This record gives sequence, structure tokens and C-alpha cells, in this order.
Amino acid sequence: ASWHMSHAQAELAANEPIDAEFWIGKLHRALDDMENARGLGVKITLTTFFKKLCPQASHLHLRMFHNWLKENESLQEIKKEAMLSQERVRKFQDYVDKDILPAKVRQELLQGWEENHGDGTEAMEKEEFIVKSCPDIFRAHCGYDLVDEVLGKMISGHAARLQDMAEQKAQLFAPRRSAELRSCRKIDFVQPQVPLQEWQWWNQVLDLLEVHNEPVIPSHLRRTRLICPDLVEYIHLLVSDGGDAFTREAFLKTMLQVTNQRAPSKCS
Repeated sequence: ASWHMSHAQAELAANEPIDAEFWIGKLHRALDDMENARGLGVKITLTTFFKKLCPQASHLHLRMFHNWLKENESLQEIKKEAMLSQERVRKFQDYVDKDILPAKVRQELLQGWEENHGDGTEAMEKEEFIVKSCPDIFRAHCGYDLVDEVLGKMISGHAARLQDMAEQKAQLFAPRRSAELRSCRKIDFVQPQVPLQEWQWWNQVLDLLEVHNEPVIPSHLRRTRLICPDLVEYIHLLVSDGGDAFTREAFLKTMLQVTNQRAPSKCS
């Protein structure tokens, strides 16, 4: 790899426009100096590049530059996760909008299961076979509107939170007088109580998913046939926060977070 590059190549690498005056006056010269130093066998680091770019920078400035890079890396990760979360929202909605598997097609699939079941090999559980064999245009099992509504709110709410996080972190890199800063959405620090009816609906969903006092694993959620099979692991991850603790308490806490609410004073 070479430090020599054109303005267009630098913009392609940075994935954003680079001011022509900054390129001519500083960046291009610093890149050339780095390439010359490399050719002489000088050990070069990112700090070396910062010093070439800003010769008058103090140690405090250099630390600040490194911190900016770390913040930018974090921003890119959040942006990536935000994009993935939007894809999951679309996947979930596509699943909810599908028609239920017709009885005739289901019967044909069951015939295939019975044939495989009788060949002496280890049989796949019947309903699991239906899920795996179901044509993509159909939903293998009938769901509950309430489950779809609440889980849809969880997934879309999480996606919105990630988008907000990305926008807030991006403001660290915006010009000080940018209109983007002036239009920053204010965060409500005093969260409203969730309506008691909505709280009860969340608990009804937990009952339908057969989540009681003990933590549940993804396979348990999958067996309920009430969640999009492709999103079972993701939903479990959201609630358990990357661990194994998918419990009633964790589910309710997640719903409060994604809806920006607090628990009602009277929970029934």
C-alpha cells in the first residue's frame, strides 16, 4: 500500500468529499511526506501522520485526534447496526403481512414429512418440518395480532433508538454552527408512565410466548410458532442484552426502553 494518492482516491477512501483547499494545503503534502518516510525505512504510525498533517499540534491535540478516530469508529458501527435493524424491521413486517399457509399446501407438506418419517432416518419434528418447508410467500402458522403488534413495536423502537444514537454521535463531527446542531431532537429525561392497558398487553404477550419465571432460550420461543423464525435469535438477543436472561422482567424492561416509558405505578 502507498500513501501516494490522488484527490479522487482520497475521497473514495474517506467515503466523503474532501475540501480542495485542505487537500492542496495540508493533506496531500502530509501523505507525500509519509510515503517518503516509508521509503527511507522510517517507522511510521498514525501519530506520525498527525504530526505531518499538523506540525504545531501538541500532545493534547494528538490525544484529541486519536479520540476523534475512536468516536468515528463507534459512529460507523452504530450506523451499520442501525441499517441492519431497519432491514429487520422490514423483514418482520414482510412476515406479518404474509398469508397463512393454505390447508391444501400444508397437507402436501405433511405427506412429505410422513414419507421422510417412515424411511428409518431420524425424523424432524412435524411442525419444524412445516416451518422449514413452507414456501416463502406464506406464513407457516397462524399468529396472534397482539404478539405481532408488540414485537413489531420492540423491533421498530430499537431501530429508532439506534438511528437517534447515530444522529447524536454524528453531531460531534458537525460544524459548530451547523443547522444539524440547531435541529437536534431534544431527549425527554422525564419518561411518561406506560398506560396500564399497554402494560397488561405486554404481559399477555409473555403469557402467549409461555415466558414465566424462568429464563427461556431461543428454541423455546421458536416452538411457540408465534415469532418470525428468522428473527427469533435477534429478538432473544434484544431482550437478553446479549446473554441468556430472556425473562419477563427483561422483556418488560426492553419494552419500556424502546418506547421511552417507565413502569406504571400500579402493575396488575
